[in-house]
Amino acid sequence: AIYSVLTEGQRAHVHNADALLAAEREYEEAEAKERERQRLEAEEREKAIEAVFAMRILPNGGASVQGLLDKDATAAIIPERYRGQPVTSIGFKAFSGCSNLESISIPSTVVSIGELAFAGCGGLTALLLPSGLKSIGKEAFYNCSEDLCVCFAPGVDASNQKGFDPNFLKGFRGNVLYDIADEDQAIRMAQLGAKSRREKEKEQAATVEKAIEAIGSVEYSPKCKFRIDLVQRLYDALSEKEKALVANHATLTSARAEYEKLKAEAEAADKKKAGVAVDAIKAIGKVEFTPGCRERIITARAYYSGLTEGQRAHVHNADILSAAEREYKKKERERLKKEEDEAAKLIDAIFDMKILPDGNVSVARCRDEKITEVAIPDLYLGKAVTSIVEGAFKGCSSLTSITIPSGVIYIGTSAFSGCSSLKSIAIPNGVSSIGRDAFEGCSSLSSIALPDNITSIGDKAFWRCKSLTSVAIPESVTSIGWDAFGGCSSLKSIAIPSSVTSIGDAAFEGCSSLTSITIPESVTSIREHSFKGCSSLTSIAIPSGVTTIGGEAFYGCSSLELITIPSSVTKIGENAFFGCESLTSITIPESVTSIGHGAFCACHSLRSIAIPSSVIVIDSWAFDGCRSLTSITIPESVTSIGDGAFQNCPGKIYFEHKKPLFGGYPKGFSKDCLLGFKGKTFWGRK
Repeated sequence: AIYSVLTEGQRAHVHNADALLAAEREYEEAEAKERERQRLEAEEREKAIEAVFAMRILPNGGASVQGLLDKDATAAIIPERYRGQPVTSIGFKAFSGCSNLESISIPSTVVSIGELAFAGCGGLTALLLPSGLKSIGKEAFYNCSEDLCVCFAPGVDASNQKGFDPNFLKGFRGNVLYDIADEDQAIRMAQLGAKSRREKEKEQAATVEKAIEAIGSVEYSPKCKFRIDLVQRLYDALSEKEKALVANHATLTSARAEYEKLKAEAEAADKKKAGVAVDAIKAIGKVEFTPGCRERIITARAYYSGLTEGQRAHVHNADILSAAEREYKKKERERLKKEEDEAAKLIDAIFDMKILPDGNVSVARCRDEKITEVAIPDLYLGKAVTSIVEGAFKGCSSLTSITIPSGVIYIGTSAFSGCSSLKSIAIPNGVSSIGRDAFEGCSSLSSIALPDNITSIGDKAFWRCKSLTSVAIPESVTSIGWDAFGGCSSLKSIAIPSSVTSIGDAAFEGCSSLTSITIPESVTSIREHSFKGCSSLTSIAIPSGVTTIGGEAFYGCSSLELITIPSSVTKIGENAFFGCESLTSITIPESVTSIGHGAFCACHSLRSIAIPSSVIVIDSWAFDGCRSLTSITIPESVTSIGDGAFQNCPGKIYFEHKKPLFGGYPKGFSKDCLLGFKGKTFWGRK
């Protein structure tokens, strides 16, 4: 101030003005350090409070004590402030059940005590309520000790306070003490049976002694600091006579000194550990997209992440670490974008790729139809390749091998149709269906692994795969499309799982090398042409659930020697067993009502067949060419027989029908039903 009022000329004579400026700067720095010290102390106080109490900031300002964390505590001092807010409330059941609590200090800022706040505090003997108290909840002192004396400050009359619940003393067995101003109050105090001052002094000192003993071993922690501070406040609150009775005060002094020593050591250790992180961050240097830079950033982050909040406060360059991480990620994205663009150019030279509405990518077309080997990429411009669309590789007749990425879930119609040089292919597990004509004409394909998730095999999916010798159909498949394996002339055996319920027309037509096949019980119909031309098939068991054997189902199965038709079958279709030259006998079950056109035509080795009484219709040419058939009985149930039903059969036919009186045949029989028959006929039952 003196310097400021001087003129410029006068100031020229002040030779130590720079000392003034230095002093001002030094004072400002000291003042800033003091503020920081006070802030850290405030944080420590808050941590210490939170180590003992459950606290809550109220919506309209102020803080509330919600509970005492250590239910075995013997003393508690409620703080006046928490996080910059005055403590104005003791919440619902805040100290309920703290039976060991012998003393509690309530600050003058408290204006509200909640319901059952001190319920069950059996060890509490005195509780002083502040003068600003405006409300007390129901049963606030329920089931407290008979020795408890609830004391109201001068001028407070609980009976006239509107904010005091009428039942705030319900369940309270102790005494209530108001401001003492006359003889009546003295009488009430006498009735409370107050102990002598000396005894109270001893009790107060003993309480503090117990609290000092409860400090236990000293460690650097908020909880330990709070215990020491709490006991110190209890001790400082004693009168001089009471302090003199505290025999172990030296233990408290020693504990505080030990804590300060540990604090200093911990802070030094924190700074040292933080220094390692600081040096690691400095070592990052200029951010570049290199493995070395990446490793330095990871190392610095690992050091920093391993620090506590207190230790991190000493890392002054933490923002540099965050900035370095952001910069490295930016450079990484730029590099990846560049690599994706370069990879896309290479991919575009081979494929037409299409970005789908869902953000994924499909292979639309292979540009080079003469390509021999190719691997479909799993990513294109950072997006997953999930499908191979219709005709993508159709006609790539030179393609011998292809790698499909695991992300592909769809293979479209004719995707690999006409890839006549393709020898093997692995279909990813994500594929659930194989489209129509997907591998049609892959004449060199000898094996294929179908994924476990596939549910359907499309129409003509493997049609004319002439080199395919075996295929394992997974349990997940429910349907096999028409002509799915038609023309697979090298296929020797196949097991159809029990999950399959539908087998399409001509599914295995032309599988001339197929010697055996298992049809599951879940199949209910043998469709038309299903096994037509399976000339190596020697036997087959038709499941008990099948009701229909379709037209030409086993047409040309020239090696078929044994077949069992279950009792569930009601109809045998046209030409169903046409040309089954090795079949010697067959039993038609009682459930069959109709034998179709040419059903057993050209079964040259068939010697015997029993037609059940359930049969109504025997269609044209049904047994034409069964030249080994020695005899056959036509039950009386048959009402219709078509043209040439027994043509070229040399044996005997026994009709159970009565012979018509005037010649001809029974009504419903074709006049040419015995056209070409070379044997003898007999009428009436044997």
